[in-house]
Amino acid sequence: MFSKEYITAQSSTKSATRKNYYNWAIWIESGESDIADIESVVYLLHSTFKNRVHKFTDPSTNFKIESSGWGEFRVEISITKKSGETLQLAHWLSLGDDDMDVVERGAPEPEIQKKVYISYSKIDTRTAQLLETMLTDLGMDVASGSDIEPGRPIQEYIEESISEADAVITINSDQQNDWQKAELQIAEELSKTIIPMDAILKKADNKSVFKSKVYSDIDYGEKLKSLGSQIKKLKF
Repeated sequence: MFSKEYITAQSSTKSATRKNYYNWAIWIESGESDIADIESVVYLLHSTFKNRVHKFTDPSTNFKIESSGWGEFRVEISITKKSGETLQLAHWLSLGDDDMDVVERGAPEPEIQKKVYISYSKIDTRTAQLLETMLTDLGMDVASGSDIEPGRPIQEYIEESISEADAVITINSDQQNDWQKAELQIAEELSKTIIPMDAILKKADNKSVFKSKVYSDIDYGEKLKSLGSQIKKLKF
Protein backbone atom coordinates (compact mmCIF):
# COMPACT_ATOMS: atom_id res chain seq x y z
CA MET A 1 0.00 0.00 0.00
CA PHE A 2 1.32 3.37 -1.00
CA SER A 3 0.39 6.88 0.03
CA LYS A 4 1.14 10.06 -1.87
CA GLU A 5 1.16 11.87 1.46
CA TYR A 6 4.08 9.93 2.95
CA ILE A 7 6.86 7.63 1.78
CA THR A 8 8.42 4.72 3.62
CA ALA A 9 12.21 4.38 3.58
CA GLN A 10 14.65 1.85 4.96
CA SER A 11 18.26 0.85 5.47
CA SER A 12 19.93 -2.47 6.24
CA THR A 13 23.48 -3.42 7.13
CA LYS A 14 24.91 -6.88 7.61
CA SER A 15 25.64 -7.61 11.26
CA ALA A 16 29.30 -7.83 12.20
CA THR A 17 28.59 -10.08 15.18
CA ARG A 18 25.71 -12.39 14.19
CA LYS A 19 25.89 -14.67 11.17
CA ASN A 20 23.08 -14.21 8.62
CA TYR A 21 21.69 -11.28 10.60
CA TYR A 22 21.10 -7.69 9.49
CA ASN A 23 20.61 -4.49 11.40
CA TRP A 24 17.73 -2.62 9.79
CA ALA A 25 15.64 0.50 10.15
CA ILE A 26 12.42 1.82 8.63
CA TRP A 27 11.21 5.41 8.80
CA ILE A 28 8.74 7.85 7.28
CA GLU A 29 9.52 10.68 4.87
CA SER A 30 7.35 13.53 3.64
CA GLY A 31 5.47 13.13 0.40
CA GLU A 32 2.69 15.52 -0.49
CA SER A 33 2.13 16.11 3.23
CA ASP A 34 4.61 17.37 5.81
CA ILE A 35 5.94 14.91 8.36
CA ALA A 36 5.25 17.55 11.01
CA ASP A 37 1.54 16.79 10.54
CA ILE A 38 2.01 13.29 11.98
CA GLU A 39 1.00 12.58 15.58
CA SER A 40 2.25 8.98 15.77
CA VAL A 41 3.35 5.99 13.73
CA VAL A 42 2.66 2.37 14.66
CA TYR A 43 4.60 -0.51 13.08
CA LEU A 44 3.28 -4.07 13.12
CA LEU A 45 6.14 -6.55 12.67
CA HIS A 46 6.16 -10.21 11.66
CA SER A 47 4.48 -12.75 13.94
CA THR A 48 7.89 -14.19 14.87
CA PHE A 49 8.72 -11.04 16.86
CA LYS A 50 7.93 -11.30 20.56
CA ASN A 51 6.90 -7.63 20.62
CA ARG A 52 5.17 -7.00 17.30
CA VAL A 53 3.63 -3.57 17.87
CA HIS A 54 5.84 -0.49 18.19
CA LYS A 55 4.56 3.08 18.47
CA PHE A 56 6.67 6.20 17.83
CA THR A 57 5.79 9.83 18.45
CA ASP A 58 9.09 11.67 17.83
CA PRO A 59 9.11 13.43 14.42
CA SER A 60 12.79 14.40 14.81
CA THR A 61 13.71 10.74 14.11
CA ASN A 62 11.20 10.48 11.27
CA PHE A 63 9.40 7.98 13.50
CA LYS A 64 12.21 5.50 12.89
CA ILE A 65 12.08 1.91 14.07
CA GLU A 66 15.34 -0.04 14.39
CA SER A 67 15.81 -3.76 14.88
CA SER A 68 17.70 -6.78 13.56
CA GLY A 69 16.91 -10.16 12.07
CA TRP A 70 17.56 -12.62 9.27
CA GLY A 71 14.34 -12.64 7.23
CA GLU A 72 12.50 -10.28 4.92
CA PHE A 73 8.82 -9.58 5.58
CA ARG A 74 5.95 -7.16 5.15
CA VAL A 75 5.64 -4.43 7.79
CA GLU A 76 2.19 -2.94 8.36
CA ILE A 77 2.30 0.78 9.19
CA SER A 78 -0.45 2.94 10.66
CA ILE A 79 0.05 6.71 10.58
CA THR A 80 -2.16 8.94 12.75
CA LYS A 81 -2.15 12.60 11.78
CA LYS A 82 -2.70 15.45 14.22
CA SER A 83 -6.03 16.04 12.49
CA GLY A 84 -7.14 12.59 13.62
CA GLU A 85 -6.95 11.09 10.14
CA THR A 86 -5.39 7.62 9.94
CA LEU A 87 -3.42 6.27 6.97
CA GLN A 88 -2.54 2.62 6.40
CA LEU A 89 0.71 1.79 4.61
CA ALA A 90 2.88 -1.28 4.15
CA HIS A 91 6.58 -1.70 3.53
CA TRP A 92 8.47 -4.79 2.41
CA LEU A 93 11.67 -5.02 4.45
CA SER A 94 14.54 -5.89 2.10
CA LEU A 95 17.88 -7.02 3.49
CA GLY A 96 21.14 -6.21 1.69
CA ASP A 97 24.11 -8.50 1.06
CA ASP A 98 27.89 -8.16 1.26
CA ASP A 99 27.82 -5.60 4.08
CA MET A 100 26.15 -3.06 1.78
CA ASP A 101 23.83 -0.40 3.10
CA VAL A 102 20.51 -0.57 1.32
CA VAL A 103 18.24 2.45 1.23
CA GLU A 104 14.91 2.31 -0.55
CA ARG A 105 12.41 5.12 -0.99
CA GLY A 106 8.98 4.32 -2.29
CA ALA A 107 10.19 0.98 -3.63
CA PRO A 108 7.48 -1.42 -4.81
CA GLU A 109 6.72 -4.34 -2.54
CA PRO A 110 7.65 -7.78 -3.91
CA GLU A 111 4.16 -9.05 -3.30
CA ILE A 112 1.93 -11.31 -5.33
CA GLN A 113 -1.49 -9.75 -5.14
CA LYS A 114 -3.50 -12.81 -6.14
CA LYS A 115 -6.27 -14.79 -4.50
CA VAL A 116 -5.84 -18.54 -4.19
CA TYR A 117 -7.82 -21.41 -2.76
CA ILE A 118 -5.97 -24.27 -1.06
CA SER A 119 -7.51 -27.70 -1.60
CA TYR A 120 -6.39 -30.43 0.78
CA SER A 121 -7.54 -33.48 2.70
CA LYS A 122 -7.68 -33.74 6.49
CA ILE A 123 -4.37 -35.58 6.74
CA ASP A 124 -2.63 -32.56 5.19
CA THR A 125 -4.19 -29.94 7.48
CA ARG A 126 -0.88 -28.95 9.10
CA THR A 127 0.83 -28.59 5.73
CA ALA A 128 -2.08 -26.48 4.44
CA GLN A 129 -1.89 -24.15 7.46
CA LEU A 130 1.82 -23.55 7.00
CA LEU A 131 1.48 -23.09 3.23
CA GLU A 132 -1.25 -20.52 3.90
CA THR A 133 1.13 -18.67 6.23
CA MET A 134 3.82 -18.51 3.55
CA LEU A 135 1.40 -17.39 0.83
CA THR A 136 -0.04 -14.73 3.13
CA ASP A 137 3.49 -13.48 3.87
CA LEU A 138 3.87 -13.05 0.11
CA GLY A 139 0.85 -10.74 0.11
CA MET A 140 -1.65 -13.22 -1.30
CA ASP A 141 -5.30 -13.53 -0.29
CA VAL A 142 -5.73 -17.17 0.76
CA ALA A 143 -8.90 -19.18 1.35
CA SER A 144 -9.64 -22.81 2.15
CA GLY A 145 -12.43 -25.00 3.45
CA SER A 146 -11.33 -24.30 7.02
CA ASP A 147 -12.36 -20.64 6.69
CA ILE A 148 -16.09 -21.29 6.32
CA GLU A 149 -18.39 -19.20 8.49
CA PRO A 150 -20.49 -21.12 11.05
CA GLY A 151 -23.89 -22.06 9.68
CA ARG A 152 -23.05 -21.44 6.03
CA PRO A 153 -23.60 -24.32 3.57
CA ILE A 154 -20.13 -25.68 2.82
CA GLN A 155 -20.78 -26.33 -0.87
CA GLU A 156 -21.98 -22.75 -1.37
CA TYR A 157 -18.85 -21.43 0.36
CA ILE A 158 -16.47 -23.62 -1.64
CA GLU A 159 -18.08 -22.72 -4.97
CA GLU A 160 -17.97 -19.00 -4.18
CA SER A 161 -14.38 -19.11 -2.89
CA ILE A 162 -13.08 -21.02 -5.90
CA SER A 163 -15.05 -18.77 -8.25
CA GLU A 164 -13.34 -15.69 -6.75
CA ALA A 165 -9.88 -17.29 -6.74
CA ASP A 166 -7.25 -16.75 -9.43
CA ALA A 167 -6.00 -20.30 -8.93
CA VAL A 168 -6.45 -23.43 -6.81
CA ILE A 169 -3.39 -24.91 -5.12
CA THR A 170 -3.81 -28.59 -4.37
CA ILE A 171 -1.86 -30.50 -1.75
CA ASN A 172 -1.72 -33.96 -3.25
CA SER A 173 -2.10 -36.85 -0.86
CA ASP A 174 -2.58 -40.59 -1.06
CA GLN A 175 -5.71 -40.08 1.01
CA GLN A 176 -7.60 -37.56 -1.12
CA ASN A 177 -11.13 -37.32 0.24
CA ASP A 178 -14.45 -36.70 -1.47
CA TRP A 179 -14.49 -32.99 -0.58
CA GLN A 180 -11.10 -32.41 -2.16
CA LYS A 181 -12.21 -34.27 -5.28
CA ALA A 182 -15.32 -32.08 -5.39
CA GLU A 183 -13.23 -28.91 -4.99
CA LEU A 184 -11.00 -29.87 -7.90
CA GLN A 185 -14.02 -30.72 -10.02
CA ILE A 186 -15.52 -27.28 -9.31
CA ALA A 187 -12.18 -25.68 -10.23
CA GLU A 188 -12.08 -27.57 -13.52
CA GLU A 189 -15.68 -26.62 -14.34
CA LEU A 190 -14.83 -22.95 -13.69
CA SER A 191 -11.66 -23.26 -15.82
CA LYS A 192 -9.46 -22.28 -12.87
CA THR A 193 -5.72 -22.84 -12.90
CA ILE A 194 -4.94 -25.86 -10.72
CA ILE A 195 -1.44 -25.85 -9.22
CA PRO A 196 0.02 -28.88 -7.42
CA MET A 197 2.03 -27.77 -4.38
CA ASP A 198 5.09 -29.58 -5.73
CA ALA A 199 5.05 -27.19 -8.70
CA ILE A 200 5.72 -24.17 -6.48
CA LEU A 201 7.72 -25.67 -3.63
CA LYS A 202 10.47 -28.19 -4.18
CA LYS A 203 10.03 -31.51 -2.41
CA ALA A 204 13.25 -30.95 -0.46
CA ASP A 205 11.88 -27.63 0.76
CA ASN A 206 8.56 -29.26 1.63
CA LYS A 207 10.31 -31.54 4.10
CA SER A 208 12.42 -28.84 5.75
CA VAL A 209 9.69 -26.19 5.89
CA PHE A 210 6.83 -28.40 7.00
CA LYS A 211 8.64 -30.87 9.25
CA SER A 212 8.10 -28.57 12.25
CA LYS A 213 6.91 -25.07 13.08
CA VAL A 214 7.70 -23.10 9.96
CA TYR A 215 9.38 -20.11 11.61
CA SER A 216 11.92 -22.24 13.48
CA ASP A 217 13.73 -22.78 10.18
CA ILE A 218 16.38 -20.07 9.70
CA ASP A 219 16.15 -20.60 5.93
CA TYR A 220 12.49 -19.55 5.90
CA GLY A 221 13.24 -16.21 4.26
CA GLU A 222 15.09 -17.87 1.40
CA LYS A 223 12.33 -20.47 0.96
CA LEU A 224 9.77 -17.67 0.90
CA LYS A 225 11.72 -15.97 -1.91
CA SER A 226 11.91 -19.28 -3.77
CA LEU A 227 8.18 -19.86 -3.39
CA GLY A 228 7.39 -16.36 -4.64
CA SER A 229 9.70 -16.82 -7.62
CA GLN A 230 8.07 -20.12 -8.59
CA ILE A 231 4.55 -18.68 -8.31
CA LYS A 232 5.45 -15.68 -10.47
CA LYS A 233 6.75 -18.02 -13.19
CA LEU A 234 3.28 -19.58 -13.47
CA LYS A 235 1.70 -16.24 -14.45
CA PHE A 236 -1.86 -17.18 -13.53
